[in-house]
Amino acid sequence: METRSLWLVRHGQASFGKSDYDNLSEAGHEQAYLLGKDFARRGITPSLLVSGSMKRHRQTLAEIAAGAGWTLTDVTDDTETAEASATGDKTKKDKADRAKSATTDVPDLGADISVTHAPPVLRRRLDERWNELDHRALLTAYKPAYKNMLVLKADMVRTLRPRIAFEDTFAKAVDRWSTGDFDHDYPESFTEFATRINDALGSIVDGTEEHVVVVTSAGPVCWTMAHLAAADSLDAWKQFTLAAVNTGVTRITIDRHGPHVLTFNEFTHLDGPDLVTNR
Repeated sequence: METRSLWLVRHGQASFGKSDYDNLSEAGHEQAYLLGKDFARRGITPSLLVSGSMKRHRQTLAEIAAGAGWTLTDVTDDTETAEASATGDKTKKDKADRAKSATTDVPDLGADISVTHAPPVLRRRLDERWNELDHRALLTAYKPAYKNMLVLKADMVRTLRPRIAFEDTFAKAVDRWSTGDFDHDYPESFTEFATRINDALGSIVDGTEEHVVVVTSAGPVCWTMAHLAAADSLDAWKQFTLAAVNTGVTRITIDRHGPHVLTFNEFTHLDGPDLVTNR
């Protein structure tokens, strides 16, 4: 078995403190574009691009493609859709249909046109298993009053250190969630979160794609690190998340022995300290 490569990319900076967090900031767009240029400079052309279905994931992938000069064409798991239709599994079929409709079609160059310097056309697939944990669910389970985001913001502002206060509050919310003692309070338990990330990774490891780039979030990237490099350590996962940089790249190789971490959280593509962000 030849060695294959997997790049896990955290999304660009999102809109922290805004009404729509799931939207890249100006810096986030620039971070992702620079990563794409860096991929092109290094001659990296993946055989498959994968992203979570969140807006910030898809925006990041689009900017990477723009920077690298890639044209994207969308693919779906047709086998899964056909199987779902045959078995009457409506939930599974609806999930596949949602993933297909969430992407944007690209123009076909046309079979009768031949060009010498056409940009590479790369396949793009959505996989909701790479989505981030539900921050809002964690916060509201920790403190039900935070269902009203104005209450949360008011509490943070009163500390005079709103960003630090939010990070401390969210850390406590994560601690509560990850104990497993209150699973009935959450739409997804920590165990379920970890399992879906492991399943998403396993699909790539068990597949045949030679080089895969996955755009996701800090939670999935750092759980993959904890899974592969720290024996599923919860403490390691939490420590990794503190270091995760927007558009940081974690590289994994896959050989006959399985997946192995080569690097974690590379961000040499970010030109200048102002572009290095964690939130």
